[in-house]
Amino acid sequence: MSTLLIESSGQTPDEIASGLFNESAADQAHDTPVVSLPNILVRTSREITSVLNTLYRSRGFLEQAAVPRLQRTHQNLRQASEASETATHTLLDGLGHALVLIDQLDHSARPQDLTPTRPDHAIRFDLREEVYRLIYSLQFQDIVAQQIAYATR
Repeated sequence: MSTLLIESSGQTPDEIASGLFNESAADQAHDTPVVSLPNILVRTSREITSVLNTLYRSRGFLEQAAVPRLQRTHQNLRQASEASETATHTLLDGLGHALVLIDQLDHSARPQDLTPTRPDHAIRFDLREEVYRLIYSLQFQDIVAQQIAYATR
């Protein structure tokens, strides 16, 4: 109802409020709750407008403070992810080469040395298992790095 009154009068809420606040004391003394309703609505509208303006300004301040920090964080995450990815690939390459060397040790051993009871065979077997465990760990780390890279795009 108050919106219709404001729109039909062609006045801004502030103009209407100033007109209502400047009523004579005699007019205000005879106000009933229904008569004072437009005055209450105008004051409420002004308060809401003031709160919204404050929120809008606060949002601007927060954006000014947060955006550069988020950009720096994004850049740092990307650099860490790239460095981690490079290190992971280097380690995976080295571990792959270590597996090749272990296989060469197996092939260079004499057939009688390949029996499971020989300590050198057991050591090569354990070494191979350890290398595979490290490879799986690095592959997991590589997947995490890819997810971080995706999240920071």
